[in-house]
This record gives sequence, structure tokens and C-alpha cells, in this order.
Amino acid sequence: MFRENGAATLLPAVAVAIVVLCVNAFSLDPDVGFWDTGELQTVAYILGLAHPTGYPTEILAGWLFTHAVPFGEPAFRMNLFCMVCVVVSAACGCGIAILCGALPSLAVAAALCFAFTPVVWGHATHADVTDPALLLCSLTLLSTVVALRAKNLQLLVLSAVLAGLALGTHGVVIWFLPVVVVLIATGWDRPIRYALQMWVATACATAVAVYSYLPIRSAIVTAQHLDPTRTIGLPAGMAFWDLGHPSSWNGFLSIVSGAPVGATHSLPAILHANEYWAYASFLGVHLRQNYPAPVLVTAGLSALLGIATSRRLAVLLLPLVLVTPFASSFKAETDVDRYFTIPLMCLWIVAAVGASRLEIKRFGGAPALMALVFVAVAATEVYQSRSLFAARSDRLGSKYVASVLASTGRHSIVIAPWVYATPLGYAAYVRHETAERIVVAMPAESAAPYLRAWLRTWTVYAVSESPPNTKFRATFIGRLHVNPDPAHDPKLYELSGTGDS
Repeated sequence: MFRENGAATLLPAVAVAIVVLCVNAFSLDPDVGFWDTGELQTVAYILGLAHPTGYPTEILAGWLFTHAVPFGEPAFRMNLFCMVCVVVSAACGCGIAILCGALPSLAVAAALCFAFTPVVWGHATHADVTDPALLLCSLTLLSTVVALRAKNLQLLVLSAVLAGLALGTHGVVIWFLPVVVVLIATGWDRPIRYALQMWVATACATAVAVYSYLPIRSAIVTAQHLDPTRTIGLPAGMAFWDLGHPSSWNGFLSIVSGAPVGATHSLPAILHANEYWAYASFLGVHLRQNYPAPVLVTAGLSALLGIATSRRLAVLLLPLVLVTPFASSFKAETDVDRYFTIPLMCLWIVAAVGASRLEIKRFGGAPALMALVFVAVAATEVYQSRSLFAARSDRLGSKYVASVLASTGRHSIVIAPWVYATPLGYAAYVRHETAERIVVAMPAESAAPYLRAWLRTWTVYAVSESPPNTKFRATFIGRLHVNPDPAHDPKLYELSGTGDS
């Protein structure tokens, strides 16, 4: 299954990195975002705490990157960090494909097909929780393949450490790790049991170490009174500084398990055998809606050829099989596409190896023709997703923040649902431009128990997408109305009104 490495592996991987970097650099969003993006741009810079499952590896790596890079504002630096993660992941995918038997030309072309898949490229334009997960999974797989080929225990330990760090980026990584376990079990010399026990123990120890950040930082935030929402009577556990309050045992379990967003009910979905037809249907619909038919046919047929000639390659399709039940049943997630980036990398690795098998079977110029087909697929993906280049001129987040600041007075409380609160949190804790305003990330209805006390000494505003509720107008909450902006991502909204009291 594995090929010799060296220059034949490194040079194609570098070529992939250069091409992907050049394309992604012209589509990188420079501004603060909404939803997960705005939250990550904020908590990574201030060493805060993010929504479940906490993402401690990304927070710590993002803090290091955003403070080490000397140019651009922190939001741009965090976007850049995630773009670099995708660039390196594509290069690793190319290297893995070559080590698994792919021709360099086909490995390069397949890596480009992966990098320019709409879901991969789209999430590389801004800060996203799955980009570092993709990077660490690709590095884990690369180090595992090299370790197995060289029978190098130190590299296997490195693989385990990387896997543990990957677990600290996103829970979706658990659907990838069985690939590594199977590869070790089938490719390591005796004693296999020792190698597996060492690998699992090291990965778990690394994950436990990185997740210890959550309770430690929560305790520090509480002791140093860093969260300004505590000064207005809100309990511990608010967004940005101390979300979920993981310094308490219940808070820690809640954040790590993903219970608040329903992840604990979706994880066992893979055990529901009677639902597998529904899962297969979900996957089929997902693929048809998100990927052009030529892409599916090219990748699918090439992958089947690879599996037919090397059954061990079939293990790389495990993530696609394992993640589908979770993605299908996780109703709280509005962007399930992100869960398929790691499986897509594995799929294109198998496709590259499969297309290269045509050379082994003496099909003449078939590998060269397949390389051209792969390049054509990548070019088609770039053309069809060319609207992503508009991201480099996006300033929607800053415009939204400016509108809110212009519509609210000093010494005020601004209540906003989490999706709208994340750019305001960035403005408050990174840019420090909200002056005496306190940003509260919660629906206005949830703030009702606190309003009477707040209105004695504060002016209170609420950001919402629905018309003002009569009850809240009676308590003198100014409402800032926001409506979807169809010209942008459905998750992004722009301010269309002003506060009224």
C-alpha cells in the first residue's frame, strides 16, 4: 500500500500548497464575521471559551497565531490561520496519496479537486471550527502512514499526539480516528497490542491535557472578574469569556459532551441500524445538492478502482460512512457540510490511488488522461465557486457593528441573540470600541427576569430579526431590526433599522 517517499512526495505537496494558497489568498475574508466565525475571532484572541465542545486546541493555537502575526487585525489573522490550515491539509493529502501508491501528477490533481470543493474552499475563506480539525487529521494520517512504512515508534507517538490535539478541535474527529486504529492494527509489526495501547493512551492523554484548558481558564476568568456581564447580575457561563462555566463539573461535562446543542443524542445514531436507509438517502441528497455530477462520478469511479485493487484503501472511506448518521441526525447544526471535509480528503486520496492503478494495469496513457480529468474537475469547481472571491471585499461585520454603535447610547446594555452577538463581542473585547456598552449574548425574551433591575440604571437595547414585541416595548427596550441579506451567506445579516424606545 505504501510507496517510497522523498522528493517525489515533497515537491508535489509543495506545488499543491502554492496553488491552493494563491487561490485562497484572493478569497480570504478580512473582516469580523457572525456565528462561529465571530466567536472564534473573539475567544481565540482573548483566551476565552467557545460553545460546545469548547475547541481548546483551536483557541490556544489561534491565540498563538493571532498574537504572533504582525499584520492585519485579529479577525483577519484568525481567518488567515484557518486558511493556512486548509492549505497545509491539501498538501498533506497529496503526500499521503503518493505514499499510498498514487502517481505524483494524479496526487496533485486530486488534492486540488479536494481543496477547491465548495465546502472546503468556502470554509477556508473565514475562521471555522473544522479547519484546524482537518489539518490535524491530515497530519495524523500522514505521520501514521510514514510511521507504518518506516516501522518508527517515535513517529507513531507523534501520530497519537496529533490525534489527541485533533480531538481538541472538534468532536467530528472521533469519526476519523478509527481509520488510524485500523491502519495500525493491520500494518504494524508485532506486538500489535502494545502499539495500539500506546497509541490510544497517548492520544487520550493529549486530549485530556488540552481539554484541561477549559476549567482552568474558566476559574481564572471567575477569579479575575474578566467577564463584564457578571457586573450586571448575570450568572457565570455567559458567552465569550466563560461560556458554560466549565470550572464546575456539570459545566465541563455539558460543554465537552455537546449536550446543550443535542450532540449527545446524535452520537449514538450510528447504532440505529433501522435508520441506515435514511442515512444513505441523506448522504445521496447531500452529495447531489453540493457537488456537480462530474465531480461525483470522477471521484466515485476512481475510488472504487482503488478499493478494487487494494482492499486496505477501503478503510479511508470509513469517515464518510461513520459521519453520515451523526450529520443526518444532528438537527441543531445548520451547516452539516463542514462535517464532510475530512471524509472528502480521504475520498480524494483513494481516488488518486485508484486512478494511478490504471498504470499498473498497463492502460497506456490512461493515468495522464485521468490527471487531465482531475485538473478539469478542479478548474470547474473554481469556476462554479468563483463567487467566493467576493469575500475579500466583505465588510459586513464591521458595518453591522458600526450601525449598532451608532444606534445605541453609551452606558447601555445591548442584548443580541448569539448569531448577532458574536461581532459585537469582538468589537467589545478585541477592538475595545463599545465604550460603556455591555454586550449580552442571549435572546431578548431570556433577559426578561433582569430587565426591571437593569432599567433602573441602564438604557437597554435588543437586536432581533422579528418586529418589536409589545411587552418589551412597554419596558422601554429599543429594538434594532435586522433582516437577512440574500446577497451574502444565509447566516449573515445586516442592520436595516435603527433603535426605537
